[in-house]
Amino acid sequence: MSDLLEKAQDLGRAMTKTETYEKLSRAEQLLNEDPEAQALLEGLQAVQDKVQRLQAAGLQPTEEQMEEVQEARSDMDDNAAVAAFMQAQSEFGELVKEVNGAISEGMKQESAEDSGE
Repeated sequence: MSDLLEKAQDLGRAMTKTETYEKLSRAEQLLNEDPEAQALLEGLQAVQDKVQRLQAAGLQPTEEQMEEVQEARSDMDDNAAVAAFMQAQSEFGELVKEVNGAISEGMKQESAEDSGE
């Protein structure tokens, strides 16, 4: 099992050396350094928390509260740093899906070999 975990760590290190990961890291740094983006993120989090507290209490948020959430999301989407981060995050998610697919393919091949196919 330790060999498997070592290989997983090697894979993780290899992923950090990809252009996709580097783009995500740069985008995250720019996002963290952008005061406007941070304010927008905090604003969205606050309105989402308010809606979640209502729902946890068994109450439905008002239409006005839901519009407030949508407006906060829209404002966030208009921010260049947030948009760049979201794009980079999406691209990294695609890379992770590809890696998971390759792992699954390797498992299928090994399983086929073990069954004598």
